[in-house]
Amino acid sequence: MSIYDQAFPHYQPIIALSDSRIYGYEVLGRYIDPTGQVQSLGSFFIDPALSELEKIRIDRNIRSQALKRLQRETNKLIFFNLNPLWMLKNLREGVHPVLLEDLRQRKIKGERIVIEIAETIIKEHINELKPIVKLYRNYGCKIAIDDFTFSDFDRLIHFKPDIVKMSMHLLRMSRDSYEYFRLIETVSRFSQELGMHVLFEGVEDESDLAKVVEAGGGLVQGYLFSRGDADFQDDQEFRPLVSKALQSVMDQRFAIQQDLIDLHEHLQTQAAGFTLASDDEDLMDQTLGQWARQLGPGVLRLYACRSNGIQISSNIMISETKEISSDSSYRDFNWAWRPFFVHNMAAMRKTGTGVISDPYIDHHTRLQIATFSFPAGDNVFVFLDYQLAAPSA
Repeated sequence: MSIYDQAFPHYQPIIALSDSRIYGYEVLGRYIDPTGQVQSLGSFFIDPALSELEKIRIDRNIRSQALKRLQRETNKLIFFNLNPLWMLKNLREGVHPVLLEDLRQRKIKGERIVIEIAETIIKEHINELKPIVKLYRNYGCKIAIDDFTFSDFDRLIHFKPDIVKMSMHLLRMSRDSYEYFRLIETVSRFSQELGMHVLFEGVEDESDLAKVVEAGGGLVQGYLFSRGDADFQDDQEFRPLVSKALQSVMDQRFAIQQDLIDLHEHLQTQAAGFTLASDDEDLMDQTLGQWARQLGPGVLRLYACRSNGIQISSNIMISETKEISSDSSYRDFNWAWRPFFVHNMAAMRKTGTGVISDPYIDHHTRLQIATFSFPAGDNVFVFLDYQLAAPSA
């Protein structure tokens, strides 16, 4: 019996974090090996000994079986991973997309179909693929960029997919790297600002799921939930697992915010009544240095600025042994470009009290810090960089 005759679809669930329900299913090719075990067809699709025609026949056979099953369901959403090179070949030969014809014949609405296209192929053939993608979109299908990496952010802008499917490699790298975690967090935020869903595949355990929740992913997929099955699963099967992860991350975020609130209150108390005359630079540095010695552990540096962002004092640094040093080279630097500056300055001018930034990594020390700032005179604002606990990977 040939692989064509043995091939059949399995369905791997994709879960939405918003309601903890199954959002849809990715169709995966499977076959039974001589020992009776279900195996992936992935190796066959990259086997150079197998002709392209045979690969296309197997792919269409699996897809046909999945669509036949979809006809018996009412509200299921199916993800098909289409080979863009085959799509381009048909386009160049004037052949209308076979899947679209199949959908029309079976009277399956496009809104129940997501077309996955590999990001690496999009990069090479973006202009040629656009007409094909338009055909699928016109029918109502959603488009997903599969295996997305950081190398081609501009593809999101040019291609405007409905779903960005993050590479498993990126999730794995984020397990042990705070920097990689911030990168996937950035992609999530950027994609959502453009109206795209973000899907993380390769979620293998609960720590992976927690990472995705922290990073702002909206959809998840992986062995933690299912390796794929011949049948669809109960829509709410994974609700307890997802709810547990959401609550865990929420508790962690609440704890971080409470720590920041406590730190804000502590520093606000220390700053109460502190004023700084700005007409004498040396006196200003001396006053800041004297006050720095009274501050508790955790303070890395402090300095003074005008409301326009111009630094008017030296940087006053505090060592772990309470040694005070200064660096006047930072005078006249403009910090208005920093992400938190305008927001915090507006808040200080409005309330007359101090504010604290979100945590971030300090450029010089590579430590995680937060910046507390408060008004200390006529158009004088003191900024205090405070070291926080090291971020988890």
